[in-house]
Amino acid sequence: MSFFTGLNNSDLFSMTGVFSPNVMMYSKEDMKNWIQSRLTQNKTYLYMYAGKGNDMESKLYPAFEQTCQTLKEIYPKEFLKIVVKENGMHHESHWEPVFKDFLHDFLAKNH
Repeated sequence: MSFFTGLNNSDLFSMTGVFSPNVMMYSKEDMKNWIQSRLTQNKTYLYMYAGKGNDMESKLYPAFEQTCQTLKEIYPKEFLKIVVKENGMHHESHWEPVFKDFLHDFLAKNH
């Protein structure tokens, strides 16, 4: 949800933490068109995280990777950070250490 909320409301959110998103429902072309339709003067910094360490993440990861590839192609690089943990899982205990990095980025960009 944070991925879609952040891009839909970039005038409200200067930074969006996206942890293990489910973007499997969209084709590559639909996702690209949607992202392009959200590119405005106000851009939210996207901190994208996914793991590959359990069954849930392995199901989510291919669509995440495809979405990140699309973002790399069309989204400003200075507003994008992609973090992938090989042993990361779809669970709060694995998001916690990554959240510290996200928070560091947030504070550094919004001081």
